[in-house]
Amino acid sequence: MSRRRSHSERHGSGHWPPRARRPGDVTYKIEIKTCDLPRGGTGNDVEGILYNGSKDSGWHVFDRSGYNDFEQNDTDTYEITVPADFGHPTQFEMKKYGFDDWCFTHVYFKGDGQWANLDLPRLSDPQPDYWITRNK
Repeated sequence: MSRRRSHSERHGSGHWPPRARRPGDVTYKIEIKTCDLPRGGTGNDVEGILYNGSKDSGWHVFDRSGYNDFEQNDTDTYEITVPADFGHPTQFEMKKYGFDDWCFTHVYFKGDGQWANLDLPRLSDPQPDYWITRNK
């Protein structure tokens, strides 16, 4: 029985289709903290996209080669590069593929040298947990 290849194995990591980096491009870092809960991590593919008005970065695969991303209690950092004229991102969206659920506690966004917490609604106390559930 053959193992299912991940999205990054099928398509390569990062933006798909790949876009050549150009002078003046801006790279943003996205830090995602997976919950410290049993079954909080995921082995599924996770992607993210930045928006600014009608502009978007295109979907980026969050996958580091040779590393098990999004394990319980891990903090993972990824990059999304956009053209210089993109402007400051105003929204961020994530999605995942596969059948297991995934829990994360925060998403930090770094641009212009400073980390900022994306304004996620507080769902529980004392620490919020956000779940992306399996595909049906």
